[in-house]
Amino acid sequence: MGAIRDFVADILGVSPDAATFVIGVPLLILAIVLFKK
Repeated sequence: MGAIRDFVADILGVSPDAATFVIGVPLLILAIVLFKK
């Protein structure tokens, strides 16, 4: 997970914490949508 986070942070030019947010929010939304079915 750390490698992906660093990779995204590098591409977007943001901090790893911001990258975590960028990765985590869509995953969280996806999880909520799947659980509601």
